[in-house]
Amino acid sequence: MPPRILTVPMNPEFLPEAALLLAGLIALVLALRLLFARQPLRGLGVAAIAVACMALALWMGRSGWVHAVNKYVDSAAWSKPVGLVPESTPGHQAEPPFVSLVLGDVLLRVAPADRYVLSVGDQPFLTLDSLRTGLRVSCDLAGVDGSRVRVEDNLVLSSEGRDVRQGKTASAFLLQQQSEDVLRVHFAGPRRIEIAGRFRPFYERASARNVTSGRPEPARVSFEGGIRWEGGGVAPGATIDLTPQGKGRIDFAKSGMIQIRPN
Repeated sequence: MPPRILTVPMNPEFLPEAALLLAGLIALVLALRLLFARQPLRGLGVAAIAVACMALALWMGRSGWVHAVNKYVDSAAWSKPVGLVPESTPGHQAEPPFVSLVLGDVLLRVAPADRYVLSVGDQPFLTLDSLRTGLRVSCDLAGVDGSRVRVEDNLVLSSEGRDVRQGKTASAFLLQQQSEDVLRVHFAGPRRIEIAGRFRPFYERASARNVTSGRPEPARVSFEGGIRWEGGGVAPGATIDLTPQGKGRIDFAKSGMIQIRPN
């Protein structure tokens, strides 16, 4: 069955903020009318209510406690390319050039670059592009229900499942299905990218066994509570230094090794 084109519905999460802003504007107009009617005490009271409504709406819209996507955004200032390494200044020597890829709480140190391709068994499953306009993500994901979700340049192009929603900024990308996180990519700093999710290679196709049985396909690579893939795994909290291998594609081999391959 060919994948269906996904239409992402309007996110209703921000309706309470919109209602508060509208109430604040109405209260502000009413306060002005009371002031012009020479009722200063009542006018000031209503004006205070208007300011409180608008301030609460702005706080809710930016709060990570209210909206999950805000948890993964620190500042739009992090939208510059990750390949940029601070230059040394007189009296100060620049730190060793590397970028930290935090995959399921496993830290990979890699050479700085403006593009990272991750693969399993030489089959790409995740591409990160860091442009001056912000971080761009392309990947094939395993949905919560086992369906396949395809993302290209931060856009959900197709999905075999339902209820897929996304949130994105210049420095973060969040994808959810059935109220559960499917993918989280956070550009946490000029040289740090945090990733969590379950993936399948771009060119992998469903096996005949899975198609005929109707059972969902398992994820080939998981960045949740460590790294797991067919052939190996790394426990959370580990640090792996790949900088001596230089630039290239980050490959999770069936032998259990993580190594840099030529692009």
